[in-house]
Amino acid sequence: MSETSFRKRSLYILSFLLFWAFLASCHVFYYSVWKKEKYLTESRKKGWKEYHIPPLRGALKDKNNAVILQTRVRYDLVVTRVHSSLEARKKRRKTLKRLYPSFLFEMPPEALKKGLKLNPEGLYYGMTLKKDLSADEVIFYAEQEKKERDFTVKMALNREVAVKNLPEKVLQKLGAVLPDENGCLRGVSGMEKEYELLLGGKGGKVAVMLDKYGFWVTETIRGTLPENGKDLILPVSIDELLQGKDFSLPDKKAGGKDNGSK
Repeated sequence: MSETSFRKRSLYILSFLLFWAFLASCHVFYYSVWKKEKYLTESRKKGWKEYHIPPLRGALKDKNNAVILQTRVRYDLVVTRVHSSLEARKKRRKTLKRLYPSFLFEMPPEALKKGLKLNPEGLYYGMTLKKDLSADEVIFYAEQEKKERDFTVKMALNREVAVKNLPEKVLQKLGAVLPDENGCLRGVSGMEKEYELLLGGKGGKVAVMLDKYGFWVTETIRGTLPENGKDLILPVSIDELLQGKDFSLPDKKAGGKDNGSK
């Protein structure tokens, strides 16, 4: 091989190596500098999980401090994953028979009909398998959740009327609530809506890092606690409400001293 040919071949090799190094540098620059924030954000979404903590809505009470409307916390068993493979569905069927044998019989007909269109087990994402779990059931299913990731125990809030046989016009005046996207109960009509700032409270938020199996790394928990709503005292008694007596609060400014808040 002549010296000229050797130099040309060496030059080609060096040029190729320099070009490869340039491409590698561009690749590193693209991910570490140019798209750094984007991929950091995506990794945080996968590595961290945020939970909204709804506040307890304030109660409506009569002038004797007896509860008329109150918020109660309940816990439900909810489907969190629907499998497509036949083998996975068979495994889940066995799990259901072991954990909750009668779930199909307790499901509402419309829910079962909707679920059967999607898969043979009659389940769909977000379906509630069982409402209002007892304390023992919450502990049991929470332990099972570590082994079976298809179901989870989810907290929900109920707005309940503590007084039976209230006239319809009284119930309409007291108003109604609906959960928002974070599970917080918000007034949509009547006094529940008028005094939303007083009754509603402020939700909290918790962030926690997940390990490779999707479990919490408890040492990383951080966040803010919710601020519960305040109670609203009405200027009438329960007996007067049962008789259909009309009433009004002297000051409709939520949080004021004259509105019966407590």
